[in-house]
Amino acid sequence: MICKTKIKLIFRRAKNLPGEFEELILLTVGLLRGQAYGVSVAKEVARQTGRQVSIAAVHVARHRLAGKELVNSREAGGNPSLR
Repeated sequence: MICKTKIKLIFRRAKNLPGEFEELILLTVGLLRGQAYGVSVAKEVARQTGRQVSIAAVHVARHRLAGKELVNSREAGGNPSLR
């Protein structure tokens, strides 16, 4: 019984750990600090790794990281001249 409990606890913690891509996004957000917008994160990931990343993938990862309470995020309005 104790072994099953320990396994469940380890599995539960592992589900909250960021994956490789999420970790890359998390590190990039930390690097960019207050300028970590979707486009800037995607560009910085490409610059640092040579890996092209879609803005949609950045937003999905951001949403997952927010769900794991690893980042705080908010959606901001776009450029008013583009509306």
